[in-house]
Amino acid sequence: MAQAHPVIAVCGPPGSGKSTFAKALAEALQAPVVDMDHYQTFTDNKIDDVVASLTATDSSDDFYACFEVPQLDSDLQALKNGKAIVLPNNEQASLTQSSEAIVFETHFGRAHPQTGPLIDYLIWLDCPLDIAVARKLTGFLGDFLMDDQPQNLREQVSWLNNYLQQYQDGVRRTLDIQARTIPDKADLRLNGDAEVATMVQQALGALQQWRAEQQANPAPQEIATGSHSAYDYLCVEPFCQDFVQLQLLHSGFTTGLFGALEKHPSNEHQLLQQCDTDQQGLNFLLDSLIHHAIVETLDQSSSASADSSQDTRYQFTSNFRLAYQYQDLLKAKIEFSNFLAPDLLQHMDSFLRDEHQFMGESRLFELFDYHRALELSDENYRFTKRWMDLTTALTRYEAGVCIAEHNFNGYRQLMDIGGNSGEFVRQICAAQPHIHATVVDLPVVCEVGKDHLQPTPQAGSVEFYPANALVDALPGHQCAITFKSILHDWPMDACERFIVQASKALRKGGDLIIFERSHLDLQRHPMTYGTLSTAMFYRSYRRAQDYIPLLKAAGLAIVETKQLTLETDFHLICARKV
Repeated sequence: MAQAHPVIAVCGPPGSGKSTFAKALAEALQAPVVDMDHYQTFTDNKIDDVVASLTATDSSDDFYACFEVPQLDSDLQALKNGKAIVLPNNEQASLTQSSEAIVFETHFGRAHPQTGPLIDYLIWLDCPLDIAVARKLTGFLGDFLMDDQPQNLREQVSWLNNYLQQYQDGVRRTLDIQARTIPDKADLRLNGDAEVATMVQQALGALQQWRAEQQANPAPQEIATGSHSAYDYLCVEPFCQDFVQLQLLHSGFTTGLFGALEKHPSNEHQLLQQCDTDQQGLNFLLDSLIHHAIVETLDQSSSASADSSQDTRYQFTSNFRLAYQYQDLLKAKIEFSNFLAPDLLQHMDSFLRDEHQFMGESRLFELFDYHRALELSDENYRFTKRWMDLTTALTRYEAGVCIAEHNFNGYRQLMDIGGNSGEFVRQICAAQPHIHATVVDLPVVCEVGKDHLQPTPQAGSVEFYPANALVDALPGHQCAITFKSILHDWPMDACERFIVQASKALRKGGDLIIFERSHLDLQRHPMTYGTLSTAMFYRSYRRAQDYIPLLKAAGLAIVETKQLTLETDFHLICARKV
């Protein structure tokens, strides 16, 4: 689903008419305008320095990172959250009751690491550079001609001569980079030479269609942060019950079948052109998916002479279309269940009889090798990222449940111990933008986490603190400290140490929050193929009451304890430092 207050960015070369169009579009949308020029200081830099940056960087991404625009990203995020801001020119910008969007005039589109991730819809104005520079010159000369002080003429002509020299020496190179990197990532390209009223009408029509598409196809991240019920993602579970189901899902993704069906219903001929199968393979896959209520036939022609295979159209079932919104979670379940299945096929006896023997035999504990997260190297980074992709996919949706069930509004400083990729606190900060969060984890985990958060609006609200939380001193005076799906990895004596460390880092009146998977009730929540990665830790999960004595011993008073039902039971414990 589209953002409640999306940022509609307008970008184009200097002279393309950005300002005029942005103002007209904002009037049509009754939206505030945020202009990068009100914030930027990079035009104060010498052109020689800009050219040096071009020469020193290996990519356009590195180049755009050189242009810092202080406060702009946080102001855009505040507007997206419905708050008013004061622009650098002392004007107030805010959303009115009739306004939903923010119009953002920018030079760098989505390529700018600070502001690009905040853009929801990007409009690029196509304009030949010779026309654009002619427009700029016309504007400059118009200003000069309005000056009734003849003594200024020489200074003005000198300034114009310097501008044209700089244009040749460096500006043109930056515009070449802009033309190569930004327009292709635009959602809409308009002819900058058209009438402004025509451009606005074209943009309004495209935006209306975009909003409709966004509402029909919610993005996973938006679902996870509140635009759907926090528990809605559990609709994937009926499609992850057994081996065959997940292999069919895997083939639906890898053959391109799902990519074709997500757009519109299609017949066999259309699907065969788009899918990496032969005719018999496609029929096998479609028939199997129909049996498992993933795909259904839409209609059948009554014409006896027609080729029925060409008349029958296929589409997602309504239930699977809901589950398909969470395709990142489906893919993670497929990958890790398939990775871990051989452990049970080959070692089921030791799985039930001897934990230590199973640990030595299985791939599970080879995958979750935390020793590989201690020292940064390319190999350790890739190794660690693999298991973090699973935990992040789960956290992306479990976090929404915790946020729905616990009020984080009263905290300003929050620390997540064993915070993994930072996805959990990212979502807390998205829901409560005033919170600054710290993630404590092992060094390689922190590096992967930084890269995970870098393109998100919350990257500036989350810092990573590489440490061993069992023994190292932790940042103090925290309003809240969270343990999300970490304590089950450790024996009780280590859990006691974690809780003592957390208590020391809390300010008086601060809260310690445990959000953990509970002891598995396999009669209520039987193991499925899709929950292999959870069930294989069955010996590790504890009941909420197991943690209560440790919390009280650390000087914490129990505020609340909740039992929550996801694909398995979770518990949510909040204890306060007294």
